[in-house]
Amino acid sequence: MTGEEEVAGYAMLSMPASQTIVFVATVEKLLVPPEYRNKGIAKRMMAELEEVARKDGRLLLVSS
Repeated sequence: MTGEEEVAGYAMLSMPASQTIVFVATVEKLLVPPEYRNKGIAKRMMAELEEVARKDGRLLLVSS
């Protein structure tokens, strides 16, 4: 760690515009580099994805 801002993870959420699955969002990616693992980062990222999905009316998250 350098004391500068660093990327500790990457997440991607897909919310397709389909009338048949308006309540579904897909977690496309959730990546955390090895040096940041076991620190709760993925758990916090997942909570944020859930909140973003919920605000859009998506109640079911699935993974691709």
